Amino acid sequence: MISRRALSSTRVDLHLPYNCCNPSFFPYRGEMRGIVRTVNYEKENRANHFRFLSGNRWDSVNYYVKLAPGNDAVVINRIEDAEFRKEGLSEYGLEDLRVFTHGQKHFVIGSLASGIPSSTSTIFIAGFDPETGRLSGLTPIPSPAGKPREKNWMPFVWPGSADDLHVVYGLSPLTVFRVNLDERSCSLGEKRILDATLPYDYSGGTNMVPYKEGVLGLIHRRTVIGGVSYYKHAFLHLGNDLRTCRVSGEFFFRSRGIEFAVSLLIREGKLHIGYGELDRVARLDCYEEDLLPRLGLRL
Repeated sequence: MISRRALSSTRVDLHLPYNCCNPSFFPYRGEMRGIVRTVNYEKENRANHFRFLSGNRWDSVNYYVKLAPGNDAVVINRIEDAEFRKEGLSEYGLEDLRVFTHGQKHFVIGSLASGIPSSTSTIFIAGFDPETGRLSGLTPIPSPAGKPREKNWMPFVWPGSADDLHVVYGLSPLTVFRVNLDERSCSLGEKRILDATLPYDYSGGTNMVPYKEGVLGLIHRRTVIGGVSYYKHAFLHLGNDLRTCRVSGEFFFRSRGIEFAVSLLIREGKLHIGYGELDRVARLDCYEEDLLPRLGLRL
């Protein structure tokens, strides 16, 4: 197991009653901006063990932020979700929003929250205004396998085509769907099962970004030892028009426990990863690009 020290690690604290966690960062007009999820509970390092900070029902509220000089997080807006709650789409809020671009416009993909432990969860895509943080046209996407619980699809646009949108749907087997997305509708299109066998039974993680004639993202797997949960991460690279797949060695960010990566961006040769710790802390870590070959991912 590999643990790597970051060049920098920024704790994103909004000084709110809820805990910050699972941030999704992206570059916008020279700034680092992001969506930070906040929750009204504290999780333990054990499956489905948590305590409420306030109330007796799980709640998830998201904020649109920018990092100011000194890496202080400044709230631009709370991301309004009242209409989605009212319509019954997401009674407990929106979960783990990942920002991506498609056709020169910004969107988010995330889950319609159904509480913890979550027996049901539905993926959605919505338009995202990077000026205000406002969502529009939220569209739930039915599970292509008829599952009651879908989470952590990984969006990417294939390099060289601003309109060729896909999601990594699953990793065992490695399954990719093309996404048909326009201003009026969103649906899954062509399905591809890649001829690749990953070393472990992984789950989805971050968005994927263009890298070395393909796309790069982070995936994770959960292990339980003696009743204690551990999340191990690895980099996933898809190349050669989705014909090749490479996976790095595994690592923790800061400690052996529950860490969950939501966003990846590459800026000036540095890897910037947004992740949460125990649904209590939101962080943005920066690593040298040579982290990849040091983890065994040589492209």
